[in-house]
Amino acid sequence: MVYKIKFQETYIILLIIGFLFSSLISSLLNLPFNINVLYRAFVAIIALLFIIFSFHKRLLPKKFNIVLIFLLLYSFRILYDLFLRDFIILWIDRTASNYIQLYFGSILLPSISLMYVNYKKLDFNYIFRRVYIILAVLLFVSFFLRQQSDIESGRDLGGLDIGVLLYGQYGATFSILSLYRYFKYDGFWNKVISLLGYFVGFATIFVSASRSPFLALLLVSVFFLYKRFGKIQFAIVISLISGILYFSFFEILEFINFYFKSNFLDRLIYAAQGVDSGRSRLVGTAINEFIDKPFFGNAFLLQTGNTPGIYPHNLIIESFMALGIIGGSVFVTIIIKNIVSLLKLNYKSLDNSWVGLLFLQYLIFGMFSGSLYTSDLFWIFSIILIGVIATNRK
Repeated sequence: MVYKIKFQETYIILLIIGFLFSSLISSLLNLPFNINVLYRAFVAIIALLFIIFSFHKRLLPKKFNIVLIFLLLYSFRILYDLFLRDFIILWIDRTASNYIQLYFGSILLPSISLMYVNYKKLDFNYIFRRVYIILAVLLFVSFFLRQQSDIESGRDLGGLDIGVLLYGQYGATFSILSLYRYFKYDGFWNKVISLLGYFVGFATIFVSASRSPFLALLLVSVFFLYKRFGKIQFAIVISLISGILYFSFFEILEFINFYFKSNFLDRLIYAAQGVDSGRSRLVGTAINEFIDKPFFGNAFLLQTGNTPGIYPHNLIIESFMALGIIGGSVFVTIIIKNIVSLLKLNYKSLDNSWVGLLFLQYLIFGMFSGSLYTSDLFWIFSIILIGVIATNRK
């Protein structure tokens, strides 16, 4: 029984940080092939085995029905567009098999497998501690790799086989877990380690020069402090932090930039000045495609506009564009139910409330940069959060 429980925990840890680990291995060993493909295949096989061995023991819990309905609707959309539709525009150098691997291997199978996890017996402390330690090691190694490269500025990751957006989100995750850890464990050195971890996570965001991870970190940090302290104490704490950042924020950025050259500050200034990055045009195109076909949706990728074949960079808009009113409404229902659940978590005592914080992070990420067929961490934490709330209620 102990082995079975630890298998569940280890499996969830693999889903959370396995992709970053495989990306680092690929960079360290300088492999001639993409090891991330092997990682995704391995995860798909484990997920499928987990489903097969769980299915004969019990049916899928009803609390996951609404998520399962959406995932099946979206599966039909992808299969129809790729194999039954007369013509569809795909992204440059992408084939139908690429999308099948991404969605079915990284989203659908792992998501269904997580629905069979026994959340009542899941050791969230075990997961939290190991995710935190492994993520710290991986980020430090990634910094070392970047320092060994010839990079002087920009968003390059020094050969790391991972996108800058996702790399920045892993940094935001580490900062959020560090903030949670600061209040979870007592002791002077635990506090120091947590503060250092928050800084390391922010430095990762700085290196990636990505704005959506920074926004996610900012909003989740404010939300957690509000839930942790209450209105009066929160107002005092946030005033002190705001005062410190007002006088030292740019100095902190210059300090980080001295060691890790990046154009993060320039991108923040562009955002503050309202410089359009192109996402608003993608969203506008997706809305027009939904209006043209409001009942069943148009396609799982944009088919018009300046960049057909790409996704709209907003999960809610994408759900309506791909699946019309019915599918979009189902997806919005999932979001609303999880946000309500997020507000119900006890951020002062429960060991599993960090899951809610990471769900919020990847929801924010999905509203600015994510897509339904690639946002595996959004789906992972959505399903785990549903399991947590059901367990807490019992």
